[in-house]
Amino acid sequence: FDPLYFVLLFPYGDDGWYDQLCQAPARTVESEASLAMRYENSRRITVMQYYAHRMHWRRGERYDGGRCVLMGGRLLQEYACTALARHEQNSLQWIRNNQSRLRTERYCNLRGAVQQAAAVGGPVQRCGQPVRLPASFTGSPRSMQQRYMDGMAIVRETAKPCLFVTMTCNPKWPEILQSLPYGSRAEDHPEIVARVFNLKLKALMNDLTECHVLGRTIAHMMVVEFQFRGLPHAHILLIMASADRLLSADAADSVVSAELPARGVNDVLREKVLEHMLHNDCTVNSECRCRQNGACKWKFPKDYQAFTVWSDDRLYPTMRRRRGVQFEERRPNGRHVNNRWIATYNPALLLKYDCHINVEVCSHIEAVKYLYKYIYKGPDRASVRAHGSWNQDEAAVYEDMRYFGAAEACWRLFQFKLFDTKPPVQALDVHLDGQMEVHYIEGNEAAVGSSDPPRTKLGSWLDYCAAPIETSRRRLPSNWHSLTYVQFPGYFQYSREAGWRPNDAQCSARQQRYRKIGRLPPINIRN
Repeated sequence: FDPLYFVLLFPYGDDGWYDQLCQAPARTVESEASLAMRYENSRRITVMQYYAHRMHWRRGERYDGGRCVLMGGRLLQEYACTALARHEQNSLQWIRNNQSRLRTERYCNLRGAVQQAAAVGGPVQRCGQPVRLPASFTGSPRSMQQRYMDGMAIVRETAKPCLFVTMTCNPKWPEILQSLPYGSRAEDHPEIVARVFNLKLKALMNDLTECHVLGRTIAHMMVVEFQFRGLPHAHILLIMASADRLLSADAADSVVSAELPARGVNDVLREKVLEHMLHNDCTVNSECRCRQNGACKWKFPKDYQAFTVWSDDRLYPTMRRRRGVQFEERRPNGRHVNNRWIATYNPALLLKYDCHINVEVCSHIEAVKYLYKYIYKGPDRASVRAHGSWNQDEAAVYEDMRYFGAAEACWRLFQFKLFDTKPPVQALDVHLDGQMEVHYIEGNEAAVGSSDPPRTKLGSWLDYCAAPIETSRRRLPSNWHSLTYVQFPGYFQYSREAGWRPNDAQCSARQQRYRKIGRLPPINIRN
């Protein structure tokens, strides 16, 4: 497909990806027959691996034709989007072909169907519901819902978020400009933008969670998204330790600022604030995306405030925005700006990363649900879909409503992280005896219903607690008897074959810091 559609990018007619494409074996001195046998036994290349390989600069004459792909400009953007579309379509096709016959049903219902069939002497009736787009598929509604529930479980176990950080890629970073070929722009090379932002984001997460530049953190959540113009940005929620939580106006002022630095005090920081933290003049430009119902949805311009006001009734504290000539500036385009147009920021992070990096202080418990649903709202989707009747194929619905840009395509092809959650969360089972859900292939109802009930996390936990104390349990904490079902994953690990087993006593300090949290599923009150 590639050399037929992207003719300008493949002047030598190189083949694109196909399902029999394998990794080339290492070049050694051997016969052609043995080399061909090694090639047949080599591992096949996935769609993502192939396109990630094509998105790298390489030297040598054999790569001369491959450089045309990276010099395509907007054609490269279309090539990247097409590559990601092929990868997602390939994954969705696998789901359609392999999960169309995969069904789920309660074990007691399957056993009842087997007993009824034995009583009447007939075949076992087909039962169970087909599995739709699974939660393991990144971007599916079930995946977003489970990540949201994981976030709420972390809040239940630790505390409400204290800081909300948003970092947006700066296309003028020196690392990006130095990597661009002569005459190219950042938008012409989304693969370079994706790699540089990934490195910057890793450095920021290390500063926040390991170096504790804003205070010691006990939990964090991170989600990478992409703007309408294609630049990647990350939303980060930080839950601080009790000693470092911001509980007053003075504490908020020590971390976050919403003012333009006075002229002559720190001119470098003043220029960075004017470049990255200045909100657009949405009162003049009615086409700004922040305009809703004739006003800015972020409530810019803000009101002047002599002091920071901390209120437990508001989602965020009202930050200090003083009036004065030293806090005003006239831009080259003639716009007169002041503290009313400055977004909140941390001076140290802004100076180091030289990009839009917004830092908000969360002061009210109601901010928890809003922030978690905001960062886990899922990928961009079309807002309108016309169809004669509702389509029950969730894979087709996802495919029809999904859209993305070149930056997101490169990010996904390079398999960079879209989510990061610490501590990890483990979903637990809750069911009555014999009513656990089982997965089976359509047509195997008789075999599954006649076999022993499967082992579940809840059943293994009950068996472990009821068993007598063994010598292997001496390394457990002294209060292990008082651990609830939700707290169990922090000290035990589960496997379907062996059940619950204590964690290794020699676990690292990082594992001790981020103990796994258990999460119960939502249960109807009637059950």
